[in-house]
Amino acid sequence: MTCLRFGLLEAQQAVFERAGLICDDTGSASVWSFKNNGKENSMKYTLDQLEQDIDGLLMHEPFYGHVFQGVGRVLSTSLATAGVAWSGQMYVLYVNPDFFGKLRLSERRAVLKHEILHIVFRHLTRVKTRDPHVFNIAADIAINQLCAGLPEGALNIDDFMHLGLARDQTAEEYYEVLLKKGPALLKKKPGDGAGTSASWKDCWAAKAGVVGTHASWGETTRTPEGEVLADWKAGDLALRARDMMSTRKGRGWGNMPAALVLELQKIDEERRPRVDWKQMLRTFVSGSSHSRLRTTLSRPSRRFGTHPGTRIKRNKRVLVAVDTSGSTQGLREMFFEELRQIWKQGVEIWVVECDAAVGASYPFTGETPTTVSGGGGTAFQPVFDWMLSKDAANAKHRGQFDGCVYFTDGGGPTPIKPPLCRILWVLPPCGCNYGDKLANMPLESRWHWLTPGTPVEMSM
Repeated sequence: MTCLRFGLLEAQQAVFERAGLICDDTGSASVWSFKNNGKENSMKYTLDQLEQDIDGLLMHEPFYGHVFQGVGRVLSTSLATAGVAWSGQMYVLYVNPDFFGKLRLSERRAVLKHEILHIVFRHLTRVKTRDPHVFNIAADIAINQLCAGLPEGALNIDDFMHLGLARDQTAEEYYEVLLKKGPALLKKKPGDGAGTSASWKDCWAAKAGVVGTHASWGETTRTPEGEVLADWKAGDLALRARDMMSTRKGRGWGNMPAALVLELQKIDEERRPRVDWKQMLRTFVSGSSHSRLRTTLSRPSRRFGTHPGTRIKRNKRVLVAVDTSGSTQGLREMFFEELRQIWKQGVEIWVVECDAAVGASYPFTGETPTTVSGGGGTAFQPVFDWMLSKDAANAKHRGQFDGCVYFTDGGGPTPIKPPLCRILWVLPPCGCNYGDKLANMPLESRWHWLTPGTPVEMSM
């Protein structure tokens, strides 16, 4: 088995090797090529062809092309057609070069759109406890209605009209119908045998495989943290593509299916701040002792009776600790998105990155850093020690924070000596399992707990 990779991070190699996609690296280039019974040239050509087709989507249907900018590409003979999978950190498109090379241009673009729609509609994370074979069929029925020009033999909703399936429904809605009426799928005309439960699944799953393979769905997202991260990343790719299109003065929006537009709206709604930080900070960081004078035209000067006058502005100064240990690698985008929402409330923020030791520290200006320090174990005490250290003193913040917000998955030893300010521990939904150690700490009156999306009570 051979494969070519494009646009993949070095950290992904172990993931692909565990999946059986073992390649012989020929150098440090971003594209690997291999000799396989004289097929090296054809695979290189297919990779070039794949990139040309993605560029074509970027020109003619830019939404799909923009999504592809954040998706890795792998050419592999380990699958019969094409498919998308979650590697643990990013989405990856797998393409069989022999299959892809035989398709017409319109069919190749339709297959690419098909796979992108699986990502955007987050089908990989919506399998959950459902029968994977039935859900794969339902997912293909849902998105194939949005992809004109698919190869011959691809699943079509017209194949299921005798089951009463309506158009433009979700994969979950189709799943429920298929689960109840599955054996009837083998009835081509009155009098045909219904078949067994296993036979209809195998029959139609094979038909679904004409376009794409879904064998890995649910495998890499079955852990809570994996599912949350994969779902978040899919939404992030979709919204980034939408925002990129907005800079093109609406170009391409006229070709967007209504179901896709509705899904983007749904993702946008879900991405609204999980925490009402305005109310939260009003309660958590009350009674701020920091203030500064600012000029204002709304009142005259008391001393001179002229404009501008002065006004005292109360400041909230918050230390935000971000857990950058190895276990939070996939959660950092979520952490910094919530951090940005805190910053938008006009709060003065100083960020400290920490795994087993404090790494970088800096004032937050609203931009997510491109790289962060850490990647090791987890310890909470170093942040609290830093707050009283010379480093904090050099930043003119020693002992002067109104509160500390700590973003973490909760997997760390109990702090020995917490600071005097109030602490808000923010755990992601998938951090509940990791939070056992943190949750078992001795109760502190200054400690408060918050899982984004749930209310929190605070005593004053």
